Amino acid sequence: MFLALAVNFYNQQGTILYPQSFKYPPKLYYLSYGIFMSMLAFLLVDKLFVIYNLNDQEKRVTKIIVFISSSTLWIYLWHIFFLHLPKFFLQINLIFFSNDIMSFLVITFLSLTATYMQKLTINSIINKTKFGQNNSKILATLFLK
Repeated sequence: MFLALAVNFYNQQGTILYPQSFKYPPKLYYLSYGIFMSMLAFLLVDKLFVIYNLNDQEKRVTKIIVFISSSTLWIYLWHIFFLHLPKFFLQINLIFFSNDIMSFLVITFLSLTATYMQKLTINSIINKTKFGQNNSKILATLFLK
């Protein structure tokens, strides 16, 4: 559906329309894009699992995939912070934010690192403190899922 809509819009307007333009409120073009990309990601990961035998839970690639897939909410939240940090908090224009690819890589790295550090810290609090042990369910629900 997404590809049909994209081709139709291109034929009508002579330009490729970006899904972000149809995000608020969500329109069919944006929703079909999300479903299309989700299916594409599923097929890609499914192929990688078969090709590289990633069913083994001890493989590094499997651990990375599990970490990212189970941490997407926190990665998303951290990315918002790092995306807006230079604009609103520091009031400076960092050089790597002038290049889109560099900006993407830096923000992705920072978001993944912050999420990983968050999980390590919360796990440590749960395992090593009385407060963490008494509140492990709520801490795990809020910060580890």
